[in-house]
Parts: sequence; C-alpha cells; structure tokens
Amino acid sequence: MKTLMDNHLHDISLEIAKAYKDYYARGDMQIASELLTAYRNIRRHINKDAEGKRYGSRIAYEATR
Repeated sequence: MKTLMDNHLHDISLEIAKAYKDYYARGDMQIASELLTAYRNIRRHINKDAEGKRYGSRIAYEATR
C-alpha cells in the first residue's frame, strides 16, 4: 500500500536521480557515486507492494539511465 511518505520519497529519489545523471555526464564520479548511494538509501525506505516492488520502481530506475 502506497503512503503519502512513499510518494514524497519517490519524488525525492527522482530529483536525486536527475542530479546523479548530471554529475555522471560531467565526469564527476565522486559526487555521482554519493548521489547514487543517497538514491538507493531513499528508495529503501519506500514500502513494498504485494509483489515485492517499491512504489515507482520502474520510473525511478529509468530516471538513473
């Protein structure tokens, strides 16, 4: 079941994913790595559904690509 907090965390993870892509494209791997770690940590706080997937997982994954 998706909660309001899941929605907020999902939105934050998408913003971090955007920043990650920018720093990765610039070649600043130190900051990109730290952003990717933050992205993963935030995603882990989102509840899983009955299928074991976190809210917005496909969208979030694609945002890092």
